[in-house]
Order: sequence, then structure tokens, then C-alpha cells
Amino acid sequence: MQPRTWLKKLRYQLFWQGLWLPGFVDFQRHEFRFNQQLDLIGLIGLARSQGFTPAGGIALEKLISELTEFHKRFCNVQGQVELTYCTRLYVATPASPRV
Repeated sequence: MQPRTWLKKLRYQLFWQGLWLPGFVDFQRHEFRFNQQLDLIGLIGLARSQGFTPAGGIALEKLISELTEFHKRFCNVQGQVELTYCTRLYVATPASPRV
């Protein structure tokens, strides 16, 4: 790996860990989780509500087939799959300008 690429990756990792934030102090990271239970109809409905989902044709049929297989493999005894959403919020205060 080239030194420039390595440094860029390191800065990125340090930034998201709150260890390198030039110009900011009091870095805080908050995490919010939400679990959603869906049956097969709900899972297909969720997928179809996304803007990038195919509207029809073979691509939609393939998606529904794969979602059905996913549901069969991972559903619980009530026929539900659980999706976990995780939102991360980063908050920091601008450092005082140097005089």
C-alpha cells in the first residue's frame, strides 16, 4: 500500500473513532438501534418501497424469489424475520479559533 493511501485510511479510521478531528473538541458518538419484525409480505413490501427496486419483469421476480428464500432460512416460529437498523450520530463542538 502506498504511504499516501495508508495515511488516508488511518485518518479516516481515527476520524470515525473520534481520535482525530482537526478543529473540533468534545467529540461524542451516539448509537440508536431499532428492530423491525416482518413476515414475508412485509419483507417484500419493504423491498419494493425502495426507489432502486425494479418495478417489474424478471429482475423483480428474481428479487422476490431471493427474499422468499431468505425468509424461509431466517424466519422464527412465528414466521417473522428481524431486521436491525443502527443509526450513528456524531456530535462535536468547534474548537475556539486560535488568536
